[in-house]
Formats: sequence, C-alpha cells, structure tokens
Amino acid sequence: MFSPNLRIASERFMSTTKILKLRGPLTFDGWYPRDHKPDPLPATEEERRSAAIKYGLRPEDYKPIDSNDVVKYAGDYPDLGVITYDHKDPYEAWTDRHHRRNWGEMVKYVFMCYGLFL
Repeated sequence: MFSPNLRIASERFMSTTKILKLRGPLTFDGWYPRDHKPDPLPATEEERRSAAIKYGLRPEDYKPIDSNDVVKYAGDYPDLGVITYDHKDPYEAWTDRHHRRNWGEMVKYVFMCYGLFL
C-alpha cells in the first residue's frame, strides 16, 4: 500500500511524537517492593492477625521471628521452622521440582538474603 520509504518515515515520525514522550515512566500498578517489606513486630492481636493474613498464614499458625535474634530478626516476617528438601514428598507435582516448592510458597528469610528463592 505505502512505498517502503514512506512506511519507514511514518514509523519514525510516530515513534518520536511528543505525545509518546509525555507518557511518563512505565509502571506496574499494585506491586512495589515497599509493599512487601516486613512491618514492625506486631504489638496487638489485631496487628498479629493482619500480619498472618499478609503472609497467607492462619492466625493460629503465625509466629514472628524472635526480636532478640539479631541475625534472623526481620520485623513481622514469620518463623517457618525447619522444612528441608528431604521432608517434602518427592512424588508430589511441584511447580519447581528442583527445589520442591510450589508457586507462592513461603520461604525462610535466609533464602531471600542469599537469593535462593528464585
């Protein structure tokens, strides 16, 4: 329909319009790292319940990391205990078979420090 030179010229014109330059930075609404940072240790029962819901746990299963442990303390992040690779069923249909994890499954805070949750 258009000659090749006209098509290239029109594409260049569209890519350099002022309207496209004014659109601002691209964002992903609803997911920011600051939304997922641990909050301070819960002081009341209501804060404890909201922290449990934030991490996808039942309120009776939620236990924050001890605040006296200066190495592992991370605000309201839950203490998940010891769940090793060998404790998990090898025949289950895992999302990540190499680490025997499912999508969205909680990991220990130490795993996030070392980048082992990827």
